Amino acid sequence: LAVSDGGTVYSWGAGKDSRLGHGSSEHQLVPKRIAAFQRVRIISVSAGENHSAAVSQFGTVYTWGSGRWGQLGQGTLRNQRLPRQVAALRDEWVCAIACGCYHNLALTCNGEVYSWGSGARPLESRLHEEMKLLPPTRIEALRGHRIRAIAAGETHNLAVADDGVVFSWGDGRFGKLGHADLEHHIV
Repeated sequence: LAVSDGGTVYSWGAGKDSRLGHGSSEHQLVPKRIAAFQRVRIISVSAGENHSAAVSQFGTVYTWGSGRWGQLGQGTLRNQRLPRQVAALRDEWVCAIACGCYHNLALTCNGEVYSWGSGARPLESRLHEEMKLLPPTRIEALRGHRIRAIAAGETHNLAVADDGVVFSWGDGRFGKLGHADLEHHIV
């Protein structure tokens, strides 16, 4: 995915699960404009393993692609062929999005972080079937810290607060959390 200075979104590559947002599963060999955003200015994009997400200039979150792990935040496990607004975040002004393998993080402009999908909740790398359908949920453990940046890895997450404190949680294999161990950690 790429977003131009003017807010136009392009996608290319493997089209499986409609992850490119063009309404089909066809591969795109060159960047192609996502027509669903023709009248929407996008400021942030991110791509997961088989899904994608974007944030508009008005803080609206859109997702599309595979919904198998609840990563679209649409309350269903079905695929979404075109970008669709995440209704559960409609009352939040989101300024950044980060896609992990099967989950997402959303950062609001007032410094709160929401998560959803498989591996999104602290210490959960494989959610039970019923948990996959949970809507985007604010990470309460970060309350009281104004977060300014987020990143989502395959099965782990990072958040940086205004005061420079870095939070990391999720799958700790290979030391990727920076906690001097190989354990899974909650935020």
